[in-house]
Amino acid sequence: MLLARSNAHVRNLSFSPTRGRITQWRSIATVLPSSLLVAKTDVAKQLLETGIVQTRRDVSKNKQVKLPPRTDRTRVNLVDERLCDDILAYHGDSLRRHEGCDIIDLFPGAGVWSTKLHDFLKPRSHLLLDPDGNKVYKPFLAPLLQRPGTRLLEKSGIEWEHLSQFLNPEFLPHQVEQSDQYPPIRNDTLLITANLSWSPAKRFQSFPSVTQLLLYQFVTSVQSASWFQRYGLVRMLIWMCDDEKLSLIPRTIQGRRRLALSADLYTERLVEVAGGNTPVNHKHRRDEHMDIESAQNTVERMQKQGFVVPKGRESALYLDALSRKDKVVAGQQPPVSESLSEGSRERLRTELEAAHTADPHISHVTLKAKISRVNHYLNLRDKSAINIMNYRDEMVKILRQYQDATDDAGRAAALKRAEELETTLKNMKNNGTKNWFPYRDNLHTFRQSPPILHWDRRPFEPLQVKAEEFFPNVPCALVDMQPKAPHPLIFRNGTDRKAGMPDVWEIILQHLWSGPSVTEALKKIHFGAKDDILPKCPSLRDLDQHGSPINTPFFDIAGRSLNEKQLYEILEAWVESPFTPDLYGMLRAGYGSGLGSDSDTIGGDVMGNTTGRMSVKNLR
Repeated sequence: MLLARSNAHVRNLSFSPTRGRITQWRSIATVLPSSLLVAKTDVAKQLLETGIVQTRRDVSKNKQVKLPPRTDRTRVNLVDERLCDDILAYHGDSLRRHEGCDIIDLFPGAGVWSTKLHDFLKPRSHLLLDPDGNKVYKPFLAPLLQRPGTRLLEKSGIEWEHLSQFLNPEFLPHQVEQSDQYPPIRNDTLLITANLSWSPAKRFQSFPSVTQLLLYQFVTSVQSASWFQRYGLVRMLIWMCDDEKLSLIPRTIQGRRRLALSADLYTERLVEVAGGNTPVNHKHRRDEHMDIESAQNTVERMQKQGFVVPKGRESALYLDALSRKDKVVAGQQPPVSESLSEGSRERLRTELEAAHTADPHISHVTLKAKISRVNHYLNLRDKSAINIMNYRDEMVKILRQYQDATDDAGRAAALKRAEELETTLKNMKNNGTKNWFPYRDNLHTFRQSPPILHWDRRPFEPLQVKAEEFFPNVPCALVDMQPKAPHPLIFRNGTDRKAGMPDVWEIILQHLWSGPSVTEALKKIHFGAKDDILPKCPSLRDLDQHGSPINTPFFDIAGRSLNEKQLYEILEAWVESPFTPDLYGMLRAGYGSGLGSDSDTIGGDVMGNTTGRMSVKNLR
């Protein structure tokens, strides 16, 4: 049983471990501050009148509106048609290939987005699945339900029992399963759209939220060709609360965790179409020059493709890139974060002076001393940033020297330089050693062509949303996901050469992104795996293929920095090796008790049994 941490948000989820799914979603009045319940559109006002959300004042005055049992009060609905119009005007050209398709719509809620998408694509069928469809949202969906081919089912759409009831010829007569076909073919005659926005977020086992669990399963269903992906490579348009998007489309390599890495392997296009300004965790920041260069590259792509951002929808990053006359190249100047910038110095100085004005008892001597300490601290960090940039350049030179060496003496000289540099890096002060790895890894992935992160490959800047365009006023993001064929060795049931290879691959990935380096990760996966696997993966040790010929801790590449080619070389080497175990061997060694999302452990499967396969029984 999962319970809310605060009595202000009381909601219960009961989990059935034998079935691996959520069996009940019960919710007692979710209490929100009045500031999140500003209703500016007609739809928002109607939602407020339903009593599906409550203010603290309403509860204190015993004005709680009774709703049917199991009504979910934590859902966030899009309520402004203008946002939909801007999105379709901005991104609609890429959607036209789906005109006349079948649409499966999960949690349409108030139906503003569903109606606009329906009118734009004119689908031959539009299936709406919403557990609160008849209880709460039927009046909102009534105009849409009058359109030909539109049906509403009071089902959640995220439980396997419900999905299996409509993923059949009765509801999808035009769809044909691509059961044994490889590679699977892109299917433009089917489109999935879903609203996975809940606030406050619903935690589920090891996943920070149900949203992240569902996103993970949407992505991995491409690998297993299950759910909607049984009909081919089916495009998905997914709404989520804005703070959830960074788990799927991280903006730094530190955020490339379980969900993001899987998305990199199984999607050819992963784009944030619209979203808010959720800040990146301060632990996950990278050099601002990379962000600026990435934005400038995006603006160049937009100009070539004719993208024009609607007025009022421009992001700060987009406006900054437009205002700059000179091209910024990351890695050619010391790394800068907000805490290191000159603007930060001025801001701190202003705050200290304001504190002195507010409290005259603070003497000018004390004020100057505080400013002096701030400047001293920032000067030390600036010096550390310069050193980090120089040491990274030195590392590249050493790697080049080692790779180009034609004899043992040349390689020995390069290794001696590497040892000296590692000693210097270990002894850096002011968190220099700690900051070295993020800078090295982010620049390594950013400089690849194309960059590893989907964020740095974005075809356009996302449109900026406003909080009042949603109800409650929680900004949400729209993500466009186009799957691609996974490697044949892990597609569906994998290969006969090693049993349970898709699950073995999950274990391998877990160690790769949680380990400090590729070499150390392979050591921990299986005895002898390092010596057996690495020689069969040439790109891991080739500097020209973004590898590292030196495998010491400060020089070896991190598992989270591996590109698709390098990851699949490890996969192929594992399958071909006579010494690496299959899933039976991994289970006997103690692996497989659970792999997950951002916490690196797998939770239960809400929609069925696609990821919960880690048992010998399921292999028989």
